[in-house]
Amino acid sequence: MEIQHSIDDLGEYIKPQAVAIYNGRVYTAGIETTNSGKRIVKVWKDNELMYTLTSSDNDAYVNDMYIDAGDIYVAGWEGSVLKVWKNGSVLYSQSAGSSNMYAVVANTDGVYYAGFLYSTDKRIGKIWKNGTELYALSNCERIKKMYIAEPDCKNTTTRSLPFYESFENEATEWACWTKIDNDNKNRGYVSYWDRWGEYQTNDRNVSIPTGKYVAGHLVNDSLQEGWLISPRLAIPNTSNQVTLTFKSFELYGGDYTYEGVWVTTGTTLGSMREVWTPTNVSESWKTITVDLSAYKGQNIYIGFKYSGEDGHNWYIDDISVAEKSSTAIADADATKAQVSVYPNPAKNMLYVNGIAENSTKMVEIFDMTGRKVKQQPATENMSIDIADLAKGVYVLSAGYQKIKFVKE
Repeated sequence: MEIQHSIDDLGEYIKPQAVAIYNGRVYTAGIETTNSGKRIVKVWKDNELMYTLTSSDNDAYVNDMYIDAGDIYVAGWEGSVLKVWKNGSVLYSQSAGSSNMYAVVANTDGVYYAGFLYSTDKRIGKIWKNGTELYALSNCERIKKMYIAEPDCKNTTTRSLPFYESFENEATEWACWTKIDNDNKNRGYVSYWDRWGEYQTNDRNVSIPTGKYVAGHLVNDSLQEGWLISPRLAIPNTSNQVTLTFKSFELYGGDYTYEGVWVTTGTTLGSMREVWTPTNVSESWKTITVDLSAYKGQNIYIGFKYSGEDGHNWYIDDISVAEKSSTAIADADATKAQVSVYPNPAKNMLYVNGIAENSTKMVEIFDMTGRKVKQQPATENMSIDIADLAKGVYVLSAGYQKIKFVKE
């Protein structure tokens, strides 16, 4: 055994409290005791300081750290306030007096954290999810550790159109996507299909086009072959065109080897057939459209295939499989790029501008399973009350236009 990293800031006392390894890097959360005796919470990557989470104004402590989709969650307290930090900023906080926050975990369903609160001179162990108390365990004085796995796929049925996938927490069907790592040679790196959050993408100058998450396959210096395969989709036998659209970004495009979209009506990789591969790659987000009309009347799986050795990173987002009516296609030039929504993300009201006269009679909102959750007669400048919608990602449909927005 040998020392991998040492941490030394200005010679002051540092105590590591939690360690996580992700994508070949070592992340450490700990406390630094200053010469004045105050404890400051900090996070290091390898032996370099990433975040200073608290100031020397209040005493502070850290107990746990968790990494999900590349995002870094830290649990602890500052002064009399329990806190969860995400990527260096406070995500949740709660004034609690003499209490403690011990554990934090996260997955596609959200962020869970646990500790205890005092109630009438008694400690009560509690678990919170996304800022709301989930459980209060009166027979448990404290909860010091939690474990979590990705949720099971909750819907194993064949999906009808339209089908959307945003990879966002509380909206994604990530558990229902099949991930195949044919090479299985990752050597501690995330060189397989995974979700990627804001920290890891921003660190690579890959701005997320919508929301806070994308899917991606990263490079490794060993030969890689990874598949991300959709749930089974029913393509209707319709006179309309059926298309797959998604956003695509290649990082380190100069080292590009291969990426492509494949489709099968069967159930094996051997039955997959390529339907798209790029003619050029670039370090910018592009909207890709693939015609799936050849599969009308059939059930299909769509596979995103990555392969390469010392190659590139491939990121994708905002996947949509939907019909396009012949009328909508004919009117596309007249209507596209006119409709806009704001604010995005939105909390109570969503404002829609630029709907062309007679372009559509109704504006509709769909959740990420394709279920219609709202509709309202279209006007050129309109507002829609979305306060009753659950947090997540939605698609606003106004004639030909499909606009994705986030409900906070």
